[in-house]
Amino acid sequence: MTRAGKRYGLRTILTLALATHAAASWGLSIALRAPMDINNPASLDSDSTENGIAQVNPLGGMTVLAPGYAVTTQALAHDALGITAGRAGFALTVDQPGQLPAAFAEANISGSGKLSGTPGQLIAVTITLDLHGRFIGMSGFPEISMRGTLSVNGVPEVGSILGDPGPGQVTSAIDWVIPAGLEAVQTTTWAFVNNDPSVYFAAAEPLVISSNINALTGQARISFLAEGGSEIFVEADLQGSARPLYSQPVNVSSAGDGQIDFTNTGILRVSLSEGASFIDATGVLASSTVVSSVPEPTSALLLLGGLAAVGWKMRASRGSAGGPKVIRRLSSLA
Repeated sequence: MTRAGKRYGLRTILTLALATHAAASWGLSIALRAPMDINNPASLDSDSTENGIAQVNPLGGMTVLAPGYAVTTQALAHDALGITAGRAGFALTVDQPGQLPAAFAEANISGSGKLSGTPGQLIAVTITLDLHGRFIGMSGFPEISMRGTLSVNGVPEVGSILGDPGPGQVTSAIDWVIPAGLEAVQTTTWAFVNNDPSVYFAAAEPLVISSNINALTGQARISFLAEGGSEIFVEADLQGSARPLYSQPVNVSSAGDGQIDFTNTGILRVSLSEGASFIDATGVLASSTVVSSVPEPTSALLLLGGLAAVGWKMRASRGSAGGPKVIRRLSSLA
């Protein structure tokens, strides 16, 4: 796996833990922040609620971690509106020895439901997560990132083009990162099945609209056909983190500041074939995010068939390489 792929695996350990919790509750909003150490669960400040609003540090209070080093982290997860949002930033006034902890915030919403209709009746489902954010107050070349992840469990025939048909999980994700010490925004996308980022899935290809630090914009999107009566679980997750530049072998964190602001991002929408709905729904699938407005199944089938063919050809051309796509775009920090 590429370095970017390894970073994805490491940074989603916490997300997967949240997903397990959410799946068990079938619809749970989770907001958390880690003003100290994301690897230390005792340092987390979190809130969770079923079918409602979860938020941490709504007033944006600062946490002083050491003399001259403070972080601000906020997170909001709103099931009824399908919104995930937050902010993570730091300020370091003078150089300090050692590697300092990151400011980290995450918001997570989820929901489950059974599609109306009967077995054999095809329903077109399109789920999108619109992403908007910005990197602000940048100085001292920090490492700063934002990631939006959309996952859907219960997608039928996800393995059909891979020779292993059957229901499974599909993930679509976008990661915007400025690595420590650099000025370039690195954009990485994922579209894969069953928790394996090396297995590309065309119908989950996310769209990167902008990688300008003042207007990070994109959309994670998953489209599929499912029979009436199918059980579907949806999860949308948004993360932001910022940390000072750490230099080795001098063992010093450089003075600077930086912030990822995603207070207007992570908007989830679910569209179904006209007349279709979710039964016994929880969380975001029981909210106003669900509408009946996607094309009829016949048209959707043609579209998905084309995406599957493209995905098969792209996978064949990639051979065994696989892995996430990485796009680098230069952005001015001025």
